[in-house]
Order: sequence, then structure tokens, then C-alpha cells
Amino acid sequence: MRVEEFKKKTDDELLQKADECFADMELRGAQEEPAHLLKAQFYMNEIDRRHDAKIARRDLILELVIIALILAEIIFGIMEGNKQAAILDKMNTSTAATATATQGVNTAAQDQAGRLKNLTDEQTKSLTSLGQMNDKLQSSLTRTSEMVSAMQEQLKILKEEQTIRQAQLAKKPRLEISLGGSPLISTRQESLKAREFTATRAGYDLSLTNSGDATATKGLLRVMVMAKDVSIDSSSGFQRPYEEPDSATHTFLLNFGDLRPKVTLPMRIAFVFPKGQERFMVMFNADADEIATGTYLGRIEITPLKE
Repeated sequence: MRVEEFKKKTDDELLQKADECFADMELRGAQEEPAHLLKAQFYMNEIDRRHDAKIARRDLILELVIIALILAEIIFGIMEGNKQAAILDKMNTSTAATATATQGVNTAAQDQAGRLKNLTDEQTKSLTSLGQMNDKLQSSLTRTSEMVSAMQEQLKILKEEQTIRQAQLAKKPRLEISLGGSPLISTRQESLKAREFTATRAGYDLSLTNSGDATATKGLLRVMVMAKDVSIDSSSGFQRPYEEPDSATHTFLLNFGDLRPKVTLPMRIAFVFPKGQERFMVMFNADADEIATGTYLGRIEITPLKE
């Protein structure tokens, strides 16, 4: 598959590809299984990346909308203030004209006294109107300031929630299968020591640990034995899914529920096989809501003793 074809794949198509890899894993031999597991994990990681990108875009759009609302409210307040200032200038001009007229009336004849009284009344009304307009302007500016402060507080809360959400999304569980304190995924096979080892039985003291910083919820451990005549003897309560009667591999499932960070689940497992059993491999992977399906944890190669 080319890069452009991979980018055009939908989430459902990528999920179908991952399912095909798991199906191929059960049909192919043990030598090809790790490759199929890595391909399936690659598709699941791409689905998770696209999901995280959608959440980031949605949060960015929400922040831009809030900022636009704040700017619109500020502009509206400024325009309203300009209108009030223009009215105030007109009233000042009218007051100055009235004062000039009053000076002229004082030097005029007695018959102008009535006009002076009328002009004085108009001036009083103008001053009253001016005071009312000034009060309205102050009230409008106060409301605008309160709204800006409220929007800034809401934006601060949204940013804090986004920071917390991003921090939570960054936390991931990290599951490890260990033998003798060493993770199987990074330990060489010749260093793995069995608790018991005979011609028909190989027993190991394993431990499943969540070494991440988030809880693994609805966890499922999958143990796949690449041999037809090998079974498991364990006190951990493994279950088996349906398999074809002549299946060359066997799968054993352990539902371990929710595994909190830094918590270890001990397991004592013995692989039972007939005498003369050829060398076989056991693979471990796990599922949880927070990790990719079929996350590879490691493997054990067992060479039974020959009598």
C-alpha cells in the first residue's frame, strides 16, 4: 500500500485491515506472527492519532469562537461610547450658544426677559438630558466591562479544562509480562528460567504489571501456544475461545479487569505437553480500552527435554 492510499483509508477500513492482520496471524506460522501483530498495531495507532487530532481541532475552533465573541462585544462597546461622546459634544455646543444668547439678553430691553426665561428652562432641560445620557454611558461601559471580564474568566476556565484534558489524554497504561523481574519483550530467550522443567511440563512464575501512569480498564491477556498438543495448567482461571478441532495453535484468555498503575498481577503458568514434543513458542499480547488491540508483550520459546 502506498502513502497516498493509506491516507485516504477511512477509520472503518483501517479497523478492517487490523482485523485481517489478526485473522492472518492465526492462519500463518509462528515466524510471520510478529509481523502481523506489528501491522495490526500500526493500523490501530493511526486510528487513535486521527481521533486525537479531531479532538484538538474541535477545541481550537471553540477557543476561536469565544475570542471572536469577546472582540465583538468590545467593538460594540467602543461604538456605543463614540455615539454618546458625539451627543455630549452637541450638548456642549448648545450650552455655549445658550450662554452667548443669555449675555445678549441682559443688555437688551425689558421685553426680552421672557425669552431669557425660556432659554434658561431649555438649558436646564438640556443639562438634565446630558446628565441622563452620561449615566447611561457609564452604565453601558460598566456592563461592557463586566461582560469582558466574564468572557475572559470563561476563556480561562476553558483553557484550564483543555490543559487538564490533554494531560489526562497523555496518560497511558503500559502493560508488561515479566519473568524473574525482567520483561519478556526485552529479555533474551536463553536468560529465561523455568520454575519447573521436565519432559512433559514447563512451569513459569510470571507477573503482569501496569508500569504506566493510567489504569488499564477491561483488560484481557491473550496467551497463544503455537503447538497442537500443548495445554495450560494455571490457577489464574484462563478461558479458551472456540477453535477448529485440528487447529495448530491454542489461545487462552484471562480477563484481568481494571489494572491500576504500578500494580502487579502474579501468575503461575505451566505448559503441559506429551513426551517427545518438539520445540514450540508461546506469545503474549493484551487488550484494554486505553491501548491498541493485540498489544505485543513478549514470547517464550520452549524446547522440551528429551528422554
